Amino acid sequence: MISTVLNLQAHHVRHAIQHEARRVRKPPKWVEFAHTLYHDWGLKHACLILVLILYNFLGAAIFYYCEASHDENQEVIWKDSIQTNRSKFIQNIIPTMFNNTEYLFFLTGEQTKQV
Repeated sequence: MISTVLNLQAHHVRHAIQHEARRVRKPPKWVEFAHTLYHDWGLKHACLILVLILYNFLGAAIFYYCEASHDENQEVIWKDSIQTNRSKFIQNIIPTMFNNTEYLFFLTGEQTKQV
């Protein structure tokens, strides 16, 4: 009699454990849907491309963050260099353009407004 009761209890415990194991093994519906999308509809290629695009944008953002200040400094130096070169060029070319001093005159601010 005791063995029958123990067998019955063991059967109930085994049945409860099997039921719980089936519940744990079966994934949720959204996981099944994602699995179907990924494997059956060929979204694995789209996911790879999406990861590649995100990786590229992340790399570009990191590169911009690291190099932006240096690039801005180089641009300021470059603009200063252009300004210096233009000033030197003008200083070199003005004497050759106006080598006849009798025709050389300067306009005042009032004369400029009248013209």
